[in-house]
Amino acid sequence: MAALQHREQLIDAVWEERPPAKPRQALHTYVSGLRAVLEPRRGAGQPPAVLRRVAAGYRLDLAPDAVDSGRLASLVRTAGTAAARGCPDEALECAERALALWCGPAFADVGTARFVQSEVGRLTELRTTAREIVLAARLARGEHHLTAAAGEELTADNPLRESAWALRALALHRAGRSAEAVAVLGAARRVLREELGVGPGPELARLTAQILAGDGRALHAATAAAGPR
Repeated sequence: MAALQHREQLIDAVWEERPPAKPRQALHTYVSGLRAVLEPRRGAGQPPAVLRRVAAGYRLDLAPDAVDSGRLASLVRTAGTAAARGCPDEALECAERALALWCGPAFADVGTARFVQSEVGRLTELRTTAREIVLAARLARGEHHLTAAAGEELTADNPLRESAWALRALALHRAGRSAEAVAVLGAARRVLREELGVGPGPELARLTAQILAGDGRALHAATAAAGPR
């Protein structure tokens, strides 16, 4: 990853409408501290190789897998590819490795700052996708009871995510709890109508009909296809 930011952009991002009295000096202090963290073995007088001064700003030169966010994205991509190939064991391993990198809310200390909002959203979406891949992989492996319990947590955290509701309902049905699966799908419909003013999408509607009809072949196909899009 190579990201270039001008000093004025950084000052505006960090302090927004309330910069310190001497913003460039304050920025330089922060940059110096960050360099010490990024290159702890850099000797006195050696030029920085990671966070470098370029023209009127600073450039951060790091390989994508040098930071947790890059590793997270790579592992989620690999997990999604494995799931699409029908390899639930590989998908599960990669998705769980991705989730193990998560140590709490993204940018927890500065999560309300404007400059991190898009990145917070991106990382949170990656985490949710990894959680869905785990559920879909466990469902494909026949771990229906585990998937049902995890699906309840996922829908509580993401009540507007239809794919999460579908995974939870499928897990309940395949665990022999079809009445609960139907109730879950009804809850999904109510949430979507109350929060978004819309009914469920075609996949959720089709899943409801299949569970009510006891369409085993269609439900097996639905299980194989369940998960993030």
